[in-house]
Amino acid sequence: MEKLLQGHFTYTETGLLDKTHIHFFTYNEIVKMFEDGGYKVEKVKTIVRPISERQEDLIRKLLKVQKGASKFMYEAFQYDICVRMEY
Repeated sequence: MEKLLQGHFTYTETGLLDKTHIHFFTYNEIVKMFEDGGYKVEKVKTIVRPISERQEDLIRKLLKVQKGASKFMYEAFQYDICVRMEY
């Protein structure tokens, strides 16, 4: 997140920006994509990695200026999502 906010979106061999990722989604866009496809999101597990105090401070500042965001959205490294088809 910090690198993205600094304007860096460089793919690497491993990690969040590894070369195997096809597309990145925010939490809200993930939910919207499934709902638009006729699915109901039943459960979302947030996968996090340890963050530094500097990153924690950045998250606190972002939450003050960005209404509608939740802390988990900034802490998430990856989401594990369970959905079901709505009939």
